[in-house]
This record gives sequence, C-alpha cells and structure tokens, in this order.
Amino acid sequence: MSLILPPWAFAYCTDCEPSTPSFSSHGVSVTPGTSNADGTPVTLIAAIGHDVHRLVVHVSDTAIASAAHYALLDILTDPAGGTSWGAWIDDLLCGFLVSNSGVQDSGFWLDFPIWLPAGSSIGAQMRTSHTVAGTPRVSVWAFGEPSRPDMWWCGQGVETLGVTAASSRGTSHTAGVSGAYSSWASVGSPTTKRFGAIQLALGGTDASAAANSFHFQVGKGSQPLPGFPLLLRGTGTNENGAQMGPGGPVWCNVESGAQMQVRGRGSAGASEAMDVAIYGVY
Repeated sequence: MSLILPPWAFAYCTDCEPSTPSFSSHGVSVTPGTSNADGTPVTLIAAIGHDVHRLVVHVSDTAIASAAHYALLDILTDPAGGTSWGAWIDDLLCGFLVSNSGVQDSGFWLDFPIWLPAGSSIGAQMRTSHTVAGTPRVSVWAFGEPSRPDMWWCGQGVETLGVTAASSRGTSHTAGVSGAYSSWASVGSPTTKRFGAIQLALGGTDASAAANSFHFQVGKGSQPLPGFPLLLRGTGTNENGAQMGPGGPVWCNVESGAQMQVRGRGSAGASEAMDVAIYGVY
C-alpha cells in the first residue's frame, strides 16, 4: 500500500499591480537617484496582511538608448507597517533593461524564498550611474502561508555578492564567443552564510554592445552548481536587453566560506564585458 501526499499551495499572494492591467504601467514607478545616489524610497505593498514565504521581483524600463545606465535596486521593509525603511534585499543588479511593450515581456525576474512577518510594509529604492533617472518600474508578488510548511524552505535574509554600490555595478565578466564557455571567474568575497537558494542577475554593458545572446552558469570550484539552470541574457545595439531564467527559486546547498563563480558563452563571434552579481538566500 502506497501513501500519496496531498498537494499543497500558498494561501495568499499579494502584489503591487494596478487595478487596470497595463504592460506599460505595471507595478510601481521607482525613480532612481542619479550619479550613483539612492533615490527616494517608495511603497510597493503597505502593511501586508499575511506572513510572506516567497517574494518574486520583476524590474523593467531601466535602459536609456545608447547610454550607460548601470542600476541597483534595494527591496526595503518596515516590520511596523509604515515607511521607516530598513534593508531587506540589497543591490539587485537591474541596469540596461528594456521596456514592456505590447504583449512582449521584458526586464527580468528574480525569485526569493524568504520570510517576512505579517503587518510589514515592502518598499523599494533605486540608484543609477547615469545623470538621467529614466522611468523604471518594479513589481513584486508576495506569496504566503504554505499549506504544507514542511515542504517549503525559506530563509531569513539575502547575501549579495559581487556588487560595488558606489558605481551601481556588479562584477565584470566577458563570456566566451561562438558557443564556447569562458573560464570560471570569482564573484565577490567568499560566502558568510549557508545558502539554501541562489539567484544570478546579469547586467548590460557600455562597451560597443552588439545584438547577442548569452548563457550564464553559477558554480564553485570551477564546476557548475548541481541542478543550476542556464540563464539567458540578450543584448541589443542600443545598449539594452532582457534576462530570462527559471520560473521559481533555484535551490542549492552552498556552505559558508565558499567562493562563488560564474562563466558564460555568447552566440556571436565577439563578446563584451557584462556585469554579474549573485544573491544567496540564507
């Protein structure tokens, strides 16, 4: 006789989408501070009515045509439900992302299995290297209270690796050409926490960007992490692009003190240096 576990689901999902659907005005407008200064924080979700066990983030519209527009996004929280913001997820690499148009989804998605108590507010602030702020937009979906908590792991925080906030940049890496991988390269300092999930963000470039497609992998010890999927980044000649990845958290078991690495391969016969950053949920 076999035992079949019942299915499970999150009891809640709260988002910051407007009441009228819009590709061009999804989520909340977050105006970056220019010249690498933080912009004014904005509220994404006020005093959420349930515990959060997973946060999905979507960012778009950070690109300015034919201009360097490196950018970082902070996800903020106030456990008291107000706007006394503190850090939650720091320095998400989000520059050079194109706009949503028509039915084409652009920008990128990052997915964090992370806990936040009910009653907290969720906010955001952004910075850019450019002297022009642009019109970025941020959406979040906060899932909560799984019916089978024993089947869902979530962490308490996120460690950011490979970012230099003073320049709104990640770690520069040049992918291989014509489908050949580059050599493994270190990203940031060794981990200080044990990671149960990990995300990779891919930035753009100001160095003669071309129409190109890229695969990137995360690894350590010059080997890919077991089960880590390829992430796809596209670039265009007007210095913008989009990132595609799996539709859910990327689980892992990375020990404290590990040196994280990346490698990449491009479709074209020439490549350019792109920014990368790694985010570990602990």
